[in-house]
Amino acid sequence: MPVGRHSDGKSNFALSKGAITTLVVVIALIAALTWWLWPSGDTPGQNTAEGECTEGDVTLPVAEEEPGLADALLKEFRATNPVIRDHCVTPEVTSDLSTAAFYISASDPTAALEEAGRSASAESDTIQVPLGLAVAADTPGEGTPAAEQVAYPVASHEDAAVVAATALSPSPADAAALLQRDKELTLEQALADGAPLIAVPADDTPEGYEYRELDVAREYQVTGIATTDGVSEEQVHAADALVRFAAEQNPDTGSMAINREQVLAVREAFTTTPETTEETPEPEEEAMEPVAGTPVDTLFLLDTSAQMNSDFGDRSRFEAGAATIADIAPRLGATGRASSLWNYSSPINPGVTKGYRTNLGFGRGTTVANSVQLLGTAGVPQTRDALAAALQVAGDRARETNAPAKVMLFTSGTADDMSDEQFQSLLDSLPGNVELAAFHLGPGEIDPVLNATPVNSYQELLDLANQSLGL
Repeated sequence: MPVGRHSDGKSNFALSKGAITTLVVVIALIAALTWWLWPSGDTPGQNTAEGECTEGDVTLPVAEEEPGLADALLKEFRATNPVIRDHCVTPEVTSDLSTAAFYISASDPTAALEEAGRSASAESDTIQVPLGLAVAADTPGEGTPAAEQVAYPVASHEDAAVVAATALSPSPADAAALLQRDKELTLEQALADGAPLIAVPADDTPEGYEYRELDVAREYQVTGIATTDGVSEEQVHAADALVRFAAEQNPDTGSMAINREQVLAVREAFTTTPETTEETPEPEEEAMEPVAGTPVDTLFLLDTSAQMNSDFGDRSRFEAGAATIADIAPRLGATGRASSLWNYSSPINPGVTKGYRTNLGFGRGTTVANSVQLLGTAGVPQTRDALAAALQVAGDRARETNAPAKVMLFTSGTADDMSDEQFQSLLDSLPGNVELAAFHLGPGEIDPVLNATPVNSYQELLDLANQSLGL
């Protein structure tokens, strides 16, 4: 008769001590491997209360194609207290694309990255940022208003005015006409006039108004940039997280989008279109002759060719020219005079045929001072072509205002094909109320027709430029 097995209350499937030890080791190894491989805090939004910055802080250098382009995005990103891979991330704007980890642009970033010797990382995207207007609280109606119903405070918010006019107008010429109409308008004056619709950034929406988004967006490219000797892997991880954040916050909504080329076309039309009026013009007074040493509306024309990277004392030639403009333009504005900024070299991007770029039309000196610091250098100096175009615009400005205008040129030389005879004829035909101040920075052959003033140090350049404008 078989003998039955009695239960002792213990499982018949108990592991041996050796097996238990092995299992514990395996579990520990899996946990350690998971912790090591899992991307800790790889999306923004985690704050220091949820995850401490155990790896310390990392600065995220952000470059912009245009001044202020990243402002709204970085404000939103900072508000999340981003912690990426256990690093507290602090984004900071830099004017040097060669040291950046993130780039936001209104055009294809490929050429700019190549010029800076950089390449994109795995993360890049196209985002659409809705445009809007400040709308008085009691203003009826929804949807997109007619362009002529909007006030464009060019004198105080030029960039926002140009973008809004571009978005709302059927053509660059129509947009330029509206900007000419409001070229002296400030936000304060628009409020005093009781304007129901005003083109300003969302952050400048005045009291009693609401910021109402339009069915129009501006298209931007956001790009993470690959590592270099000066850009760490952690900075690239942070940049990639910012790209994803930007795409999540600004998805493609299917709205009509405007691009940088459209905005530049309007800006150029605005800066080259004479002001018109429906009233019968009064007989013109005899134009004033420009006097050396007197503050006048000034177009600053800066050589941004590769030659400008060479040493110029304690800085490069480009840095000396940019610093001089940044110093002078705001003080010129304090005298009631307007500043405009162009830069030139040679055509860089595919499809571009002219070497000069009309960065800012006549407006506030502080805007010029901020913008000039963000320019880069490349190409060769096509000085004669750029100067010819700038002098024409200065002549238009002098006719519009019936007052003198000046072009102040900062150059490293000439490398274009306009003949000496053609260039001399151009200079000989300058109107009496258009003045040219030309400075040749550092070594190199001085254009024999232009005969620019040679300058050998930043301080000398600053002194001569100030004297030229009576500052």
